[in-house]
Amino acid sequence: MKTFEHIHKIDPSDASAWTGKAWCHRIVGEVEKADQYYAMAVEKSPKSIWLYSNWADFRYRTMQDTLGTIRIYEKARENLPESAELYLSTANTYAYQDNIDSTLLFAQKAYDM
Repeated sequence: MKTFEHIHKIDPSDASAWTGKAWCHRIVGEVEKADQYYAMAVEKSPKSIWLYSNWADFRYRTMQDTLGTIRIYEKARENLPESAELYLSTANTYAYQDNIDSTLLFAQKAYDM
């Protein structure tokens, strides 16, 4: 944790420091703080699909929040150009919800790219 806090003090815009802090809080069970730090990472670097994916994975696996996960990918689609990675990540989220139609739709969009 101290390493990420040190990086954060040097460069508060470094999204990896926010993600690192989120991961540390996730590990010790501080769910609300972890969620806030994942959100800050996305805010600092809104063009990274991996930051959205990390946050969405946290929301689904730790909080069992499939709707929140879907909202994260909706936000990603607003901020990112179309890409196979974005569509596959979105398809995966719908698969978690057992929403086969949407899963297949986004998987097909990824394939078509």
